[in-house]
Amino acid sequence: IEAIYKAADEFDCDVINLSLGGELNMTSLERAVRHASDMGAIVVSAVGNKGGAALNYPAAYDCVVGVGAVGKSGLISDFSQRNSSVFVVAPGEDIVSLGRMTPKDYTVSGGTSFATPFAAAAAVLLKQYAPAATVWDFQEILRVSSTDGGTAGYDTAYGYGILNIGRFLPEMKAYMSGTKSAGFADTVGHWAEKSIDFCVANGYFTGVTESSFAPETLMDRAMFVTVLSRMSGETVAGYENVFSDVPDGAWFAQPSAWGALNGLVNGTGAGLFSPMAAVTREQIAVLLCRYALRYGLTDGSGDTAALAVFTDRGKVSDYAVQAMSWAVQQGLLSGRTRSLLSPRDSAKRSEVAAIISRFVKNFAA
Repeated sequence: IEAIYKAADEFDCDVINLSLGGELNMTSLERAVRHASDMGAIVVSAVGNKGGAALNYPAAYDCVVGVGAVGKSGLISDFSQRNSSVFVVAPGEDIVSLGRMTPKDYTVSGGTSFATPFAAAAAVLLKQYAPAATVWDFQEILRVSSTDGGTAGYDTAYGYGILNIGRFLPEMKAYMSGTKSAGFADTVGHWAEKSIDFCVANGYFTGVTESSFAPETLMDRAMFVTVLSRMSGETVAGYENVFSDVPDGAWFAQPSAWGALNGLVNGTGAGLFSPMAAVTREQIAVLLCRYALRYGLTDGSGDTAALAVFTDRGKVSDYAVQAMSWAVQQGLLSGRTRSLLSPRDSAKRSEVAAIISRFVKNFAA
């Protein structure tokens, strides 16, 4: 308790990790963690290791994020408590850590105390991105970004799910940035408004002007490869331009060169990229599949039977059949109607925003 006050008052800690707890509900302990929370700290704590339903404190206080444990398979650990204090779960078995009592100064052990620092690390990322973020902000982001485990929705074993940093980061940016497209008069009430918000908040898209997103405008190939480069988080400067129809000083020159070098795009033939041509639905599937393969997010397998419901499946170009099958199976692309896939149709900016949003959330990319 004394250390919690010192962390909050003397050291102005942003995050306090409490890999400890007990069944005794002490008013003094509750006051300490509430004080730390009121001072802006995010407090996380272990839920306990008896595998039962008894509450452990301080994890059970609403201003604290209680953390349970899962094994490498993603299944709840036998020892992890199962009660209303579990907010999320994180890896807590066979964890390599420092160990001052061991000859080699490290230990391989487990417990909810070992799972708790994973959640604390997520809190650190949030505080670095948005110093004013509160524990209530942290809890909301965890709710929407964690991978569901056990029964659908919240349950007392997995809480809101397994901590997923890949999803946490984009959801954090979207949540803390607010509704970035609020200034876009042409997206209010649009069917893809939430997807556009997500993509803009994460920096994948921008508006065509400060007040317009142009959701019904077709997406061109230059813009799509630029979106992929932004998703990657890589520095794309310094790549050699390999396309004769891409001016060296163009805004899309480096993303196009990056895409070519990494095997995502190979042009339209004769050294051309056709940057201003509208990107087609099958091209989107191919580029996303290549992107996912490039970063180890998928093996790229797709059952062509997934296309059987579409009467125009024969219009899918030979080079795109596997990727289109994969994209449909992954839920990234659906038909324009129940029976039409429209593989060679151009895609609008709103449609691409929806596809990218699904891709990032599906693969935590």
